[in-house]
Amino acid sequence: PSQYTAIIFSGHDEYWSKEMRDCAEDAVAVGTHLAFLASNNIYFHIRVEAAANGAAGRVVTCYKEAPDPEAGKAGPTVRWRNLGEKHRKAEEGLVGVQYNGIPKEPAPLVVRESTHWFWAGTGLRDGDKIPDLIAVEADGFNPSMPSPADSEQTLLSASPYIDSWGRGRTVQNTSLCANGQGTLIFVAGTFHWPLALNDPDYLNPHVQRATTNLITRMLEPRNRP
Repeated sequence: PSQYTAIIFSGHDEYWSKEMRDCAEDAVAVGTHLAFLASNNIYFHIRVEAAANGAAGRVVTCYKEAPDPEAGKAGPTVRWRNLGEKHRKAEEGLVGVQYNGIPKEPAPLVVRESTHWFWAGTGLRDGDKIPDLIAVEADGFNPSMPSPADSEQTLLSASPYIDSWGRGRTVQNTSLCANGQGTLIFVAGTFHWPLALNDPDYLNPHVQRATTNLITRMLEPRNRP
């Protein structure tokens, strides 16, 4: 992937192997932008094993809550945030936010940092609400988790929602991280972001314009490491 200017993960990328994560981290290190347009990304650590007929790379293995009987050098197939000491492998350390709940019902995305170039041309102001954009699963910033190295993070939303697990009020965050070389990592932090781009029932011009701003910025020429 390091040969590309940007990689866009358009959907729900929950299950990642060490090889997948290493590849993404190596790409960022040489200047490839990443954009995650949904939420609950890089949540479970997996490994890929052979099928019963011996064909390599056919079975995604993830024991989740059960003990992993064959944990290898990469560690057991648990949540990434539970690998290593002090959550050092938490997904937030790469992408800036992490999965934090399931909205009981769709909630509005509440805009913040409206003067940032991401929101340019949308006409939105801090506190404005984009209806029903936070849905299915959501991400948020957790200050107790690692942050992306050498990066300035901007939280572009702070959207309260009621979690369906009964944990009460939780806050969703859309995040943008920029490292010292100008490499961007964007996370929408909600499942409904892609729907707002092209689904007739969910189309939203504010989300369309903001995403255009993001992709345009990612495609600008620059000196990569």
